[in-house]
Amino acid sequence: MNVDIYGGDIRASAEHLPFREGSFDFIHASHVLEHVPDLDRVMRELHRVLSPDGVLQARVPYGLRSLYVPFHLHAFNLNTFDYFTNQPSGLQGGPLFVLLQKRTSDWWLPFRWHLTRYFPRLFGIISAAEDDGKRHLRLPTGFRHELFVRLKKRGP
Repeated sequence: MNVDIYGGDIRASAEHLPFREGSFDFIHASHVLEHVPDLDRVMRELHRVLSPDGVLQARVPYGLRSLYVPFHLHAFNLNTFDYFTNQPSGLQGGPLFVLLQKRTSDWWLPFRWHLTRYFPRLFGIISAAEDDGKRHLRLPTGFRHELFVRLKKRGP
C-alpha cells in the first residue's frame, strides 16, 4: 500500500495516518522523513500503526548538504535516530524503537549519471542492487549520500 499526501493508494498526512493501532508489520519510508515538519510526531505516528514487533525501514539523505534542497526540512546523520532509540522521547518518556541496523547506504559520486550511461559494466561492479530496487555504491567514493535505518517497535 502506498500512502502519499498528493497521490498513491491513500492520501494522508504522515502526522495523522488513517489506520488502526498496530495495523502494519513493516513500514518502508524512503526519502519521506526529511520533508515532514514535525519529525517527532511522525515517528510517534509510525510507532502507533506498527504491530508489536513491527519494523520501520527508512532511507533519508545524509548530512547537511541535503538542506540545500528547499523542500528538505531536516538533516540526518548517524546519530539522528538515537533520539528515538536511546534517549527518552518527549514528555511520555522512553525510547520508541530498538535499533536493528544503521548505515550509510550510498555515496556521492561525481559524474555518476555518465558512469551509469557510458560504463554500465563498471558501474555494476562498484554498485549493488538493494531492496529499494536502486543501485547503491559499495565503496566510499566521496561524501556519504544516504542513511539507511531499520528500527523495531519497542513495546509499551
